[in-house]
Amino acid sequence: MAENTDNVLYLRDRHISNNINAENMDAIIPPRRSNKCLWRLLNVGIHLCVRLCLARMSFYGVIQCGPIKYYDNHLLTAIVERWRRETHTFHLTLGEATITLQDVALILGLNIDGIPITGVDTAYNKHTLQQRCATWLGFTPTSSQIKGAHLYLTALLDHCLNNMINDQSTEEDVAQYSRCVAILIIDGCMFPDSEGAAVKLMYLQFFEEIELVNTYSWGSAVLAYLYRELCDTSMKLKVDLCGSVQILQIWVWSRITLLCPDRAQHISISEEQAADVLQGLPFPPYGARWRRGFSWTHTAHHSVRIMRYMLDRMVEGQFLWTVYDMESPEVGRILDGNRIHLCRSACALINFHIVEMHRPGRCLRQFGMRQGIPPPATNFDNFHKLTRQGRNNFDWATYHTDFVEMLNNRYNFVIDGDYVIPGTPAITVEYVRWYHRISQIVLSPPVVPSNIIGYHPIDANYRQFITRLAYTTPPVVSSFPSNAVGCDTQPGPSSSNMAYTTPPVFSSFPSYETGYYTPFAGSFTEFLQSDFRPGMNDSRPYHFNNILRQKGMTLVGTLPIQVHLQPKQVCMKMLNKC
Repeated sequence: MAENTDNVLYLRDRHISNNINAENMDAIIPPRRSNKCLWRLLNVGIHLCVRLCLARMSFYGVIQCGPIKYYDNHLLTAIVERWRRETHTFHLTLGEATITLQDVALILGLNIDGIPITGVDTAYNKHTLQQRCATWLGFTPTSSQIKGAHLYLTALLDHCLNNMINDQSTEEDVAQYSRCVAILIIDGCMFPDSEGAAVKLMYLQFFEEIELVNTYSWGSAVLAYLYRELCDTSMKLKVDLCGSVQILQIWVWSRITLLCPDRAQHISISEEQAADVLQGLPFPPYGARWRRGFSWTHTAHHSVRIMRYMLDRMVEGQFLWTVYDMESPEVGRILDGNRIHLCRSACALINFHIVEMHRPGRCLRQFGMRQGIPPPATNFDNFHKLTRQGRNNFDWATYHTDFVEMLNNRYNFVIDGDYVIPGTPAITVEYVRWYHRISQIVLSPPVVPSNIIGYHPIDANYRQFITRLAYTTPPVVSSFPSNAVGCDTQPGPSSSNMAYTTPPVFSSFPSYETGYYTPFAGSFTEFLQSDFRPGMNDSRPYHFNNILRQKGMTLVGTLPIQVHLQPKQVCMKMLNKC
């Protein structure tokens, strides 16, 4: 069932891409990060017993991935600009793509098959919170170290640094210490929010029984949180980006070859990670491959305008739809049994008040399947207005009972499709036509060449005019009637890639006085009298030779057109050279 082609991106008028213009091309969206306390603790080192306990929780994969020492705010901005709340996908030149449950599970090693992260958001007073911290975390914070329902990270870090686990520690000490590290992981890598200095204690209820932590669907909760942050940021509801930015950046690096840096070490795991495996710890997830050194010798960075322009011009082969080796150890460990099919479940993603829909049917190529026109996206826009503010002791599981039931029956919503046979198209012709009707592909503002210092993306329409100028077969000038309004030209070099459609071009108007082609909407005389600047370095116009031949003149060699010249100066210089 095809969507209404006029109503897919019905929120486009409020989208952040509307803010992109020639004067505002470099505005970036800063990501929120609060993982410094976690990595400071890990740099000191944690005991093997704690690491084994975190592995039983399915949280140790986050530690194995380590911190990304380089977050590219410009890259993150360029990709957030392509996120669409209506579809929960990135709208690229080649079609829709998104971060799926498969990505979350394989990048961070989190469990995606289990009980939803929801329930009663109990409002405790400070005294009760202090008692809960003493019971489950092993220390009692002071009143000044608690802010509302948040615990300051410095208090948690100081406790961990001053009470390191050793071989003489009891099982209870190890469990309490492991909960402290897990809370740091939640705040720093899974659900970072605008409260960068404090962590939510509402997640503490899921760690009371260590052996049951892995029965919760932490992966779907992380994806729900990231979806909500992408939606709010792309709709200009927030000025910064929270959520698991680590997953987002690794996803971009893994799939978009234009933006992927060179890796200094092309190995799967480090010596430290190999030692973990020998000690009985799990094999590192895919995200651990991206903790090594990088080089940007062949990749642009620190320039959102360049990255935006590169995404505008991305063609087939520059986006990798399938990036995981399904036979590798990390895939077999994380997506064992039926979990590999759960990645294609069109189910709800839940994290307390947050409910977002997982839509793998819009990006089947990421699972090696042929993509056709997807079914309509069911949107729950009212849920984006829900917050936890003013809802003390609110039971979110009851409020979202239909979605909780949907997530509990997640295997009933698995999307199937036809796997792509090598050598056959991965998309249908109908999809290509439909997608280019409903989507907004080019986001760079229209800019003509100028002498301003710095890189300035050239307008696609202007660039295509240059291409047509070079490859158009010149018409016979004498055959034009004086009242003609256009002419037929033979197209330039065609592309056999049906998955990429270039943007529409301006009409080109030939001069019936000279046959000189320009994108200027007027006659050649009006062109000379105007302030239009060609702004290019190009060979002599093809039609100009026809006029010179009619007058018994010839033009030998090439004649560069200078950027700073006015139209009349351009033509006079051409005649003088003749």
